[in-house]
Amino acid sequence: MIPGIEFGGAYNTSNNSFLFEKDWWNLSSQVAWNLMNLVRYPAKKEELDAQKNLLDAERLAMSMAVLTQVHVSRAQFDHAKREFDTATDYQSTQAELVEQVRAGVKTGRINEQSLIREEMNTLLSEVRRDVTYADLENAYASIAASLGIDPPLPENAKLEQPVAELAKQLQANWNRLHPL
Repeated sequence: MIPGIEFGGAYNTSNNSFLFEKDWWNLSSQVAWNLMNLVRYPAKKEELDAQKNLLDAERLAMSMAVLTQVHVSRAQFDHAKREFDTATDYQSTQAELVEQVRAGVKTGRINEQSLIREEMNTLLSEVRRDVTYADLENAYASIAASLGIDPPLPENAKLEQPVAELAKQLQANWNRLHPL
């Protein structure tokens, strides 16, 4: 694309007796430009512009994908938090209800079968709360993953230590970072 420029020079001598000067300097310059490059310039510029536009579009698409992932993770976390709060309220209400039924059984107004049914419902409410808590933790981890945040290991963690001890350290670190 850029023209080629050449400069040359030489010192010449000759033994020819018919020459007026027996030695002389020869200086030259040459400018060359490939005319084919001139014809190909618009197509090459168009190709480079298309590549730049493609890279810009890919960068924008990647940014939008990350933003969407963060947004979806945050929405899932908000939903999981509401579900957990609802399950916690339901469990505490169910615990109060089973206490009322126990008092009714002691007074003889309610039969044992109703108490067993309500105790079973209390167990189910505890399980439902635990499941929603697990969903909440997964949603939190999803936010961290979408932001590229790895959970930090405790400073005193060693690979040689027992798994139970490492699990305690990880749990303490996890609770310190995000108490719910």
